[in-house]
Amino acid sequence: MTSCNTRSSVFDGGVAPSAPVPPPLPAVPVPVSVLFSTTMSPAGLIGGRPSQGRLLLTQPAPAGGKTVALSTDDPSVTLPPNAHIPQGADAVTFPVTTAPVNADRQATITASLDGRTASGTLSLWSLALPTFFSFSNETVAPNGDRTFVTRRVTADSGRFSAFCSRHRVSIWISSSAQSASWSAEFMSRNTSTPLRTGTYQVQCTVLGGCSFEMGPTLSLSGTGICGAVPGGSFTIHELDMTSRGVVRRFYATFEERCTGTSRVTGEVRLTNPERLADDTSCLTP
Repeated sequence: MTSCNTRSSVFDGGVAPSAPVPPPLPAVPVPVSVLFSTTMSPAGLIGGRPSQGRLLLTQPAPAGGKTVALSTDDPSVTLPPNAHIPQGADAVTFPVTTAPVNADRQATITASLDGRTASGTLSLWSLALPTFFSFSNETVAPNGDRTFVTRRVTADSGRFSAFCSRHRVSIWISSSAQSASWSAEFMSRNTSTPLRTGTYQVQCTVLGGCSFEMGPTLSLSGTGICGAVPGGSFTIHELDMTSRGVVRRFYATFEERCTGTSRVTGEVRLTNPERLADDTSCLTP
């Protein structure tokens, strides 16, 4: 008897219908290595001292590497004509030399690669800025009245001395005209962390009795300065010091909380202060 079902199948010798062919996947773009940034370290220094530039690519350099052209708009800055980033690397450093300047200014360092540029700035400092220490100690009475004790000492009216190590700058100021003396110490979070420009939230004070290793520390003492408790902040705007403990230039602003509702705010700027004779214990090897 012949079956009425005449539909073919792969089991009785028929051919199965073919599945639709999917469209081809789009080509995956190959990452291109282009110039991403140009930075300086340190980003600010006294003219005549060296710095170091760093170039960063978006991707590792391809076969043959990448050669980046370098230029600057400041005649006091000397750069190599170019820097080569080898195959497989995404960054390279290059030397930057500077000459003394008569006034503070900013130099622009520009890197060029494949039609793209990336610029960084380098602050060049002179030695002409004044040395001074100033602060205002604010006290708030229970009735809300505010009183201020304000002092300012310059190099003409006081004596400034300082030393530094990798993680701190210590400053002493005395004024025979005011029959007063002060000290200010700025420390990073621990002995292995270099002190750099930037803002630090104070976790410790010497009078607060906490351990230095707990965080950044600000220590202020002297005539007219209140007793501190942990808290406050300081910002280092400029910092130039040698590896042998010599402070060449330093500028910082600060705020320290005191017992109750009092606080002390101020700033200190040093340019080639006197170096202490007994600072050998704080020198960086």
